[in-house]
Amino acid sequence: MIYFSLKYVSVADFCIKIFFYAFKLVSTYLLYDNYMLSEVRKLYLFCLSYAGGSANIYNKWKKKSEFVDVIPIELAGHGSRMREKLSSDFDVIVNDVYERICTEIKKNNIGKYAIYGHSMGCWITFEVAKRLFAEKDMPDPLRLFFSGNCTPECRDYDVCVDKMSDSSFRQMIIDYGGVPQTVIEHPEILDFFMPVIKSDYCALASYNHRYEPFCFDCDISVMNGIDDEFDEKKVNEWRKYAGRKFRIRNFNDGHFFINSLNDEVFDSVCHDLKESISEEVNYA
Repeated sequence: MIYFSLKYVSVADFCIKIFFYAFKLVSTYLLYDNYMLSEVRKLYLFCLSYAGGSANIYNKWKKKSEFVDVIPIELAGHGSRMREKLSSDFDVIVNDVYERICTEIKKNNIGKYAIYGHSMGCWITFEVAKRLFAEKDMPDPLRLFFSGNCTPECRDYDVCVDKMSDSSFRQMIIDYGGVPQTVIEHPEILDFFMPVIKSDYCALASYNHRYEPFCFDCDISVMNGIDDEFDEKKVNEWRKYAGRKFRIRNFNDGHFFINSLNDEVFDSVCHDLKESISEEVNYA
């Protein structure tokens, strides 16, 4: 509100007062906005891929990001770590990812960060986040992104991959989607990656999750493909783990929307991260 009397004010003086009042409002907004952006730039985003995939699917985010430092986390035996030994033990994979994230946090003196995990990476994110919240010497994640998967206790996974023939497993992967047509037309390419994919599926089968009621003390975003196999009820199961804000984002594709709608997903991620940062600043 503008608190001054118009009785003794000329039109010129009135215009000058309005101008300075507007200038003050705009300056305040710009200063706050710049402060917010500087806060956002201090945020890091660790990203985990799906079974058989590589963290390089997030490289585009590194180039596009203005507010977030994206750090793709590669699993042993995948992508840039292809020379390392694969693991088909889910707990071993979780330990490796946890150690790598802790190393990055200490090396870069990271205070604010979030984690994004798609499909298999979603459950890895879930387990790593539990350990990070339990670790007193580590800062807590600001937001968790559970993408392309249901909660671990809702899973319906009874495929004995280790007992399947290569041809049966190959067809299962193709039927599941996500395999480019060029790879299907050149099976030797798919055969090259088969050991990696099969190892990850065996790791998923080894995941021994025991449900315990608790909440993550952070915001949670669930990223879901509307043509994926998970119904609305299963997607909403993530809500019980949210200690703060909870949001479901639906994308117009199937399980591998992270590939087909990569830019759209990242725009949503940035929006949600800015929201979490804004809450953090206002709370402080």
